[in-house]
Amino acid sequence: MSIAPLIIEASKATGVSPMLLAAVIHQESAGNPYAIRYEPAFFKRYVEDKTRKTMLGYVPTRCSFETEARLRAHSFGLMQMMGQVLRERGFKAEFLTEAIDPKTNLKWGSEFLQTLLLKHQDTEAALLRWNGGGNKAYGKEVLGHIDSGACHYLLSS
Repeated sequence: MSIAPLIIEASKATGVSPMLLAAVIHQESAGNPYAIRYEPAFFKRYVEDKTRKTMLGYVPTRCSFETEARLRAHSFGLMQMMGQVLRERGFKAEFLTEAIDPKTNLKWGSEFLQTLLLKHQDTEAALLRWNGGGNKAYGKEVLGHIDSGACHYLLSS
């Protein structure tokens, strides 16, 4: 399955450069739509002590609260969207694992990246916020994929 048409579609919908989307995808998942990563420090900082009433964003009722809480500390799919960010932005699928779907992931990821770009008005600063600030070189690394051509394969397949 080629993800190039999905990247182009997300770019047209949000105005985020397809090359920037491809570079984020290359950095985050190397183009693997099934990528998933648990972030224990994120869980401890943002999720662990929350209750159903204090959890930010949509909280589904059919999924156990424990499962929901743990999944919020995972990043999903091509763009590695954090479950907590998805819920805070209005993602209402019953299970966060639905964010693995490439079209869904690119829709939500490109919209969030667009928000960060508009807010920060500096691509490196927006990318640093995307990454949560843990890797101070993250923005330069992502932009380096564009300059080096490392992410072109995502748009040419």
